[in-house]
Amino acid sequence: VINHQPYDHKADVFSFAIVLWELVTAKVPYDGMSPVQAALGVRQGLRPELPSNIHPKLADLMKRCWEVVQTSRPSFSEIKIEIEELLCEVEGFR
Repeated sequence: VINHQPYDHKADVFSFAIVLWELVTAKVPYDGMSPVQAALGVRQGLRPELPSNIHPKLADLMKRCWEVVQTSRPSFSEIKIEIEELLCEVEGFR
């Protein structure tokens, strides 16, 4: 989207992971940057820093959602399955 190229649902996958990051951290991504600075940063590979206490599988999922190559990003079907599996795993530890 930022590069003005045709885009599909994989751009939404990237955005989903940004929203997920906001939910996990309760922070605003790219805080202190203008929208233009943030867009240029994303274009150059800037991603929000993942907290050290995040579950490794969730961190991995988010990183894959932020892949520069859109075709490397998971589909929403894959994301749904991974989140369901992670929830079952976490619920098992309660």
